[in-house]
Amino acid sequence: MSQKLKKPLRLLACDLDCTVLPNGTEPLSLGAVPAFAAFVQRPDVHLVYASGRDIHLVQNVVTEFNIPLPDSLISDVGTTLYHRVNGQFIIDDSWSRVIASDWHGYTGNDIAQFINDIPNIRLQPPAKQNRFKLSYFTSVSIDHVQLISDVQQRLQAKGIKAAVIFSIDEVVRTGLLDILPAGATKRHAVDYLRTQLGLSIDQVVYAGDSGNDLEPLTSGYKSILVNNAAPAVKTEVRQLAKNRNVLDKIYFAHGGYQNMNGNYVAGILEGLEKFGWL
Repeated sequence: MSQKLKKPLRLLACDLDCTVLPNGTEPLSLGAVPAFAAFVQRPDVHLVYASGRDIHLVQNVVTEFNIPLPDSLISDVGTTLYHRVNGQFIIDDSWSRVIASDWHGYTGNDIAQFINDIPNIRLQPPAKQNRFKLSYFTSVSIDHVQLISDVQQRLQAKGIKAAVIFSIDEVVRTGLLDILPAGATKRHAVDYLRTQLGLSIDQVVYAGDSGNDLEPLTSGYKSILVNNAAPAVKTEVRQLAKNRNVLDKIYFAHGGYQNMNGNYVAGILEGLEKFGWL
């Protein structure tokens, strides 16, 4: 897509499931979604959702939960990028070209042949795969550090540069493993969009709740970890942020803004107030 995006003053990037969508086990504060909708409708704000879902599933849940439509959409864990133009989502082909070089012409189907014999991983359905995304189910209790190392060793032997991301679907308690081009994570997609919009790092806030948000949450952006994030994720974010010397950039929502509980979009609003955006 070559159309130039309108330059806002603020970029708000949010994970979708259990961050914007109140589809976890914790309650949603009354009034949180309308307050969030009012904020993102401001003309100085560019809203992007960063999701593991594909565009069709995103559109379905936006309707189901009556949440605001984003201005841009990072889908498939960062491997596809869309912009909303005249009410339609148009794919950003230039982003696809940027990430393609990491896999040297291989596709997700090709890469599956290199790692399918690794134990305790199971391919997700075809709808969860695309050219630059290979996704597996695994156990929540697996040694995910060793698993990531095993996958990386196989791919590096083929000269493939990949990001290997472990996360947990807290709703169904299933481990998830996503394999992407090294430069195709949510963080890289947010970086790319920020550059497109001509914004500085201080004009961005990222909000998330899960393992596949670790990189953008600890990348140096102002970040919000919503209150309903799992305790293990909170611990991991805190430790990684300490190691990267960016702990002061992260707000851990805990409730209190407008008497809300800090879960989902209430936590986003709480963090936005902390950062002076409200």
